[in-house]
Amino acid sequence: MKHFMKQDYSGGHSDKLLWRNAIIHELGNLQEYDDIRIDSLANAVVKYGKQKGLFENGLDDIEKQKQIQTVLIKEFMNTERQIGLEGLGLISFTPEKPDKWSKLNMNSLGINADLGLTNDELWELYRTLFNSLRDLNAITFPDLVSITDQTFAPRNKEVYFKLESEKSALGNNIVGWLPKENLNNKRLDFIQKLFRAKGYSKEDAADKARSLLKELLTGKLYKGFWAKDGYISETPLAREGTVLKLNYKKWQVLKPENLYICNKCGSIHSNNLRGICSTFRCEGTLMEYQDEMSRFTYFKDLYTKMKPLPLIANEHTAQLTSEYASRLQNRFERGEVNVLSCSTTFEMGVDVGQLEAVFMRNVPPETANYIQRAGRAGRRTESTAFSLTYAKRRSHDLTYYQFPENIIGGMIKAPYIEMNNEKIVLRHMFSVVFAWFFRKYQTYYGNVDNFLDISGEGGKSAVQILKELLSEQPEDLKNSLLFIVPKSKSLQAFVDLENWKWVDYLLKDDEGALIIAESNVKEIIDELEELKKRLDMERKPSDNILKIQNTYLKKNVLTFLSSSNVLPKYGFPVDVVNLDILHNGENAKVINISRDLKLAISEFAPGSEIVANKKVWKPYALNMNKMKSWPVQQYAICKSCGRLYGYHVDLGTSYEDREMDCCHEPLNYHYYLQPVFGFSTKADDLPGNPGERRKAKPLPSRVKFDNYVDEELELTESTQEVIKIGTHEIEVKYSSRGKLVIVNNGGGMGYSLCKRCGYITQTKMTKTKKSTEKKVEHKNKLGKTCENTYLHNIHLGHDFITDVVEIRLPLMSPKFDQKSFWPSLLYSVMEGASIELGVARSEIGGCLYRADGVDVTNTSIILYDDVPGGAGHAKKISQNLRGVLENAKLKVAGPCGCGEDTSCYGCLRGFENQFYHEILHRGIAHEYLTKLLGNEKYGFNEGVGISKEGVL
Repeated sequence: MKHFMKQDYSGGHSDKLLWRNAIIHELGNLQEYDDIRIDSLANAVVKYGKQKGLFENGLDDIEKQKQIQTVLIKEFMNTERQIGLEGLGLISFTPEKPDKWSKLNMNSLGINADLGLTNDELWELYRTLFNSLRDLNAITFPDLVSITDQTFAPRNKEVYFKLESEKSALGNNIVGWLPKENLNNKRLDFIQKLFRAKGYSKEDAADKARSLLKELLTGKLYKGFWAKDGYISETPLAREGTVLKLNYKKWQVLKPENLYICNKCGSIHSNNLRGICSTFRCEGTLMEYQDEMSRFTYFKDLYTKMKPLPLIANEHTAQLTSEYASRLQNRFERGEVNVLSCSTTFEMGVDVGQLEAVFMRNVPPETANYIQRAGRAGRRTESTAFSLTYAKRRSHDLTYYQFPENIIGGMIKAPYIEMNNEKIVLRHMFSVVFAWFFRKYQTYYGNVDNFLDISGEGGKSAVQILKELLSEQPEDLKNSLLFIVPKSKSLQAFVDLENWKWVDYLLKDDEGALIIAESNVKEIIDELEELKKRLDMERKPSDNILKIQNTYLKKNVLTFLSSSNVLPKYGFPVDVVNLDILHNGENAKVINISRDLKLAISEFAPGSEIVANKKVWKPYALNMNKMKSWPVQQYAICKSCGRLYGYHVDLGTSYEDREMDCCHEPLNYHYYLQPVFGFSTKADDLPGNPGERRKAKPLPSRVKFDNYVDEELELTESTQEVIKIGTHEIEVKYSSRGKLVIVNNGGGMGYSLCKRCGYITQTKMTKTKKSTEKKVEHKNKLGKTCENTYLHNIHLGHDFITDVVEIRLPLMSPKFDQKSFWPSLLYSVMEGASIELGVARSEIGGCLYRADGVDVTNTSIILYDDVPGGAGHAKKISQNLRGVLENAKLKVAGPCGCGEDTSCYGCLRGFENQFYHEILHRGIAHEYLTKLLGNEKYGFNEGVGISKEGVL
């Protein structure tokens, strides 16, 4: 069976189910043995996995052993307490109980006799206490398994225990067997409950429990049995003393004969000491468990009844090179891969006849997208299609969850295309130029080294020859360009085909797209060459540097040109930056990680992690360019009105005539830097494996409207009008060139940047909570110690020009002068625009703007095309404002079910406006729009636009 899954799916969850099923199967086969340990069970599961073909291709025997030992150790650590094998009562772990235990003389051990414990009860007490340490990771590991592996995240840290916890001098994680005075822990809590069950008061139980708990780790039994016989591993650590761990090798794995369930918390236990539940602070009683139905029975059935069929899942996204993605698709068609986790790269034009199931992790933007994605399945009469769509708790998804027929069979609006996107038109022109060039000079078509002649073996580079050819202004090329360039006045003036002005955008010194791309790659190669020479002089291995150089030099020339913003690429982002992978492994060779700069300033920022081709890559430095510098602005945002002030400066300098006050408050200035040359990983950093919990997605950066650009020029399209609705006047201004700024301020702390090498890191919070420049020793991205130690505090930013529409709505009443009103109205209008235009909500951005500062009555709503270069949405909004406002009113009318004094993901909330969630109230937006528009009834029409036929 073949599955196509709309991003994101790693196969890890399926593997977990598969191996838990295998553990149950093999544990059943080993029931004739009385003593089964973790390592022995791992050997049996590996053998079973080989027989059933459950392992991923390419793993050797050691890797297979490591994978299964990791699976079993995670069960031993009880990482999923409710749905793990032990949590469901399918297996249990217990220390090996020797025969001599039953012969212990309790009176000679010095253990408090107030509880009247028998030998067997004392064993169960120790087992319960040790179980709490398993939950904390305080255990040893097999030689092949490392706790620091990302697989164990977020619990991937070494943990020890000792009698009392203390602050580690070296940053080690050391937990206390005893809690600190006046505090509690799971071990002390359980013994206290035993004493209280014997009738002791709460105070007496606490004193006696603490004394007994201490005796159990310091008395004769610990030294003469647990430590002596290797149940507890003792490790001397410098400046820490002797620290302890449970030895996993002394624990048995078995199928429990008797199970018990707590009548309060519902936890399942295989050991029972006087009916006391061992769950922290639970006062429940353990009862016999008869395998009753529960909300977790589904998982138990999966682990015990599923067929052992391997699920091989792979990523299929634009992060992969086209060659590797093509090979992966062929493997999918042959059945070697049976699940593809895809972005929209798989949406169009792919016909895999055997594909049977499609799972979408969110509701597609429009009906056309849904039909394309769901239509991937069942394209042959002999197969049955199954399509499942998961609706997230956000406005767009919940809208169509309530009316699924509107996305499945709704009307498809005729698409409209914005032809005046200058950057995209230029890149298409460049694609014609290079097609023309490569037909004439086929020897330059191949890899980057052939094209740029970096190694100096081919004479002139393609750049030099192209300059010479274009200086002759060939007529055949000009005719080809005239055929494809739209005829609008603004575009014709921009490219100026008659005078060949467009050539400057490609080949002008220091500024042309191809010149910058050539400079960037040559600079990287030169830096690597310098590092290689240094390593050779120091007689250190330099083979890895040569391999990294070859990664750049052997890159396909078309891939290089598209990733360098010279040629168009899928999705047509116009301000693309790369995360350069300075690693020579096979995983690095088949990926090409890039983002639009608006996303890159958050997703590639320090502290973030990018998962590509089943590996985790971490940004380390900003790329630099010897010929150019990062654009830097000194900026401030008024805390009262939100107005932006920005000035172009050099990093570390101030603009003398900058505004110092706004709204009668001083302005606090920072620097924002535009990382236009991209980002890099560190050459000696090895990529990690994704954990079960992905690192939290970076918070979205906030967008601010700056000003209108080039309004006086003929090529700028601009309109301004007053629209009357009832007795109310609405001022509407549209411009094709509005400038917006998006800034990532690092959670308010900023980032620390080395101006010399590009090293960048998160700014640590100091005691004064102020982020300031500081001196830090560090290495550059190639692993060489940087001579500079002074780091500048910066924010990451990006300014861009796109279509905007400014809407100034009348305030009408002082009632609407409250903090929640304008943000609530802004996002309701954005939702209305998305519905009216029939486009994805993500394609429309918005912010608030006050041109003259403090006067709240002059607040404007700015809506803009959140599509690279503009797609004409803002212009459509200005032409259909009545419909936008009507749909906005319907959106906040209450079909989502939340209260008027709040909001939810079904109306106004979304990932990008998290900073407003607490003050977004749908009720005040609905009241305002009702008062503005009157009581005329409108309703959704087939999921897009509005009609006067009444509310559905």
